[in-house]
Amino acid sequence: MLFRSRVKLALRASAALPLTFAVCMAIVYGAERRVLEAQVFDSGSSLAKFVAVEAALPVLGQNWLPLKLFVQDAKARGSFDYLAVTDHRGIVQASTEKGSEGRRFTSAAGRSAILQAAGVSISSITLPDGRSAFLFDTPILFQKTRIGTIHLGVSQAGMQKVLQATLALLALVGLIAVAAVGSLSYFFGGLMGKSIRLLRDSLTAFGNGDLERRIPQKRADEFGDLFVAFNRMAE
Repeated sequence: MLFRSRVKLALRASAALPLTFAVCMAIVYGAERRVLEAQVFDSGSSLAKFVAVEAALPVLGQNWLPLKLFVQDAKARGSFDYLAVTDHRGIVQASTEKGSEGRRFTSAAGRSAILQAAGVSISSITLPDGRSAFLFDTPILFQKTRIGTIHLGVSQAGMQKVLQATLALLALVGLIAVAAVGSLSYFFGGLMGKSIRLLRDSLTAFGNGDLERRIPQKRADEFGDLFVAFNRMAE
């Protein structure tokens, strides 16, 4: 009987914690995602603007060879997950995607607008290899005149790995917390059960005629008050 009571107490205490922890996990996960996205958006926008500035003179002079070499080198080094340079007509002149040069730039598959920042349009796309990425579109300007566009793609894989690691760590902490609460509840339930059993046995013995029964145990808590009350009642 005592064992079942201890188990019930531990299960009830452990059952209340997962819901609370799940809510906290959702809040932390959402906040972490917003922070990471803000960092990716800032760095991606800055990088796209930098490439646009560097590409301004070659695009103005329609000197596409340096841009093609730059894009090929960036692709070989893995500097960019996706990069396309278009002229003022929207024709792709240099790109990390094979077969797209000389064609009108078309939006990548699954494109969904996210944010319109100062001079940069950010959207979510699916790269040709199936990876999810953020696409940063920024104009190439010369004397405030648009002469082309930079389309820079940054994979979401790095951000997703960080979020997955955060979620895994939070889940681990949650499991440890639930196990700790359950164990402590079981332990303290046993301590409470001993005091309850002592009081029960004393009341039973007194009711059966053992009028000399007293509880000698002294405690500085509510059980101690009950023991004192029993002893006074017996007297």
